[in-house]
Amino acid sequence: ERTGRPRYVAGALGPTTRSSRRGTPDLTMLAILYLLAAFLTGLVLVQRFVPGFPTFVRLAGALVAGILLTAWVTFLTALALSPFLDDATLAGAIIALGLNVAVVVQSRQFLDYRSLKVTPVDAALAGLSLMLSFWLMDARLSGDPLTVSANTWGDTALHISLARSFSEAHNFPPEYPFFGGETIRYHFGYDFFAGALEAQGLPIAWAFNLPGAVGFAAMMLLIFELG
Repeated sequence: ERTGRPRYVAGALGPTTRSSRRGTPDLTMLAILYLLAAFLTGLVLVQRFVPGFPTFVRLAGALVAGILLTAWVTFLTALALSPFLDDATLAGAIIALGLNVAVVVQSRQFLDYRSLKVTPVDAALAGLSLMLSFWLMDARLSGDPLTVSANTWGDTALHISLARSFSEAHNFPPEYPFFGGETIRYHFGYDFFAGALEAQGLPIAWAFNLPGAVGFAAMMLLIFELG
């Protein structure tokens, strides 16, 4: 029986930062670097294998590919290290960041910004998409303590419980926070990714909203591009 961190944390919304290390500038920067390295790794893959695709398709594909690969590497590493470390999620995120940096440095020739040309109109559409996406996400989940929109309060308690079972506790192999000992059957990948971001210093609202907003903006850009 482990004597370190709790097996998982029950799901009160609570304040947006629940540990003295959360939200500190150094660790918040770690989370931003983690996201940026994930995107650049995805961009390396897209530029290498489908360089002829339209710019917005490549950018959206880079985001999806980078986050999916990074999330899986983080999770599998954390799962492997969980018998030995209490901060397995943070350790997995740092290892995934290091691997992404190695990929970007090794394949930096595929990151030629000149191949990502956009017109002024396209740039304006991208900016408006990001602004709308961040506004929507902030309206859904924000504040300290967290304020949740009326139509998402039920789901939000479950998702934050899942995210914090990885960032604040030791939920490996994953179980439902509300039903201890029950094998999880829910697609918890996004919640784990948000937990990994919070473990690296992002407040929980930003851990959910930042990838959500960028992903929603990418989806809109795909619609603009593919029509």
